[in-house]
Amino acid sequence: MKRLLMEMVVVMVMVMKGVTADLTLNTTPEGFDVTFNGDKIFQHTSDNPLVWLGYGVANFSELHGNFEFEDDLQLKVPLQNFNVVVLEADLIQLDLTTDYDSTLSFLLTLAWTGASRLDVNSNLQYSGSNSYNRIWVSVWAEEEERVWGAGEQYTYLNLRGRHFPIWTTEQG
Repeated sequence: MKRLLMEMVVVMVMVMKGVTADLTLNTTPEGFDVTFNGDKIFQHTSDNPLVWLGYGVANFSELHGNFEFEDDLQLKVPLQNFNVVVLEADLIQLDLTTDYDSTLSFLLTLAWTGASRLDVNSNLQYSGSNSYNRIWVSVWAEEEERVWGAGEQYTYLNLRGRHFPIWTTEQG
């Protein structure tokens, strides 16, 4: 199986409300919710999936730290299906798949480390002809929550409800 060259590793630091953590997966026929210490962090349905994958071609130029960026998105695929692989008190593993590409498997792992944080890791495997090089992840937020930062963004201070790229590339 091919493996995405870039393995997405995200560490989410969560404030602990007590000595032990409550990591919960609630499944329904339509999807699932993941809560951590009573706070919803992920929500997934087949109509509004947690993860999308895609591929495209990017062209960029840089002059004195200013970037011109064009992205030709060629495919965006929702990972609408899920299967619970592991469900333990401090570990949840979900396999997200799509009807579009039956060779694709996106393993999402959520693990409470006991060190006041929840580690979120993923592993993408596929053997099809697509070269996935884009990922979209939806993170749950309450209505009143705001989104600040997200790297060097010179647009709006509160990015809630806006689409913005988080673009990374290797040096050299």
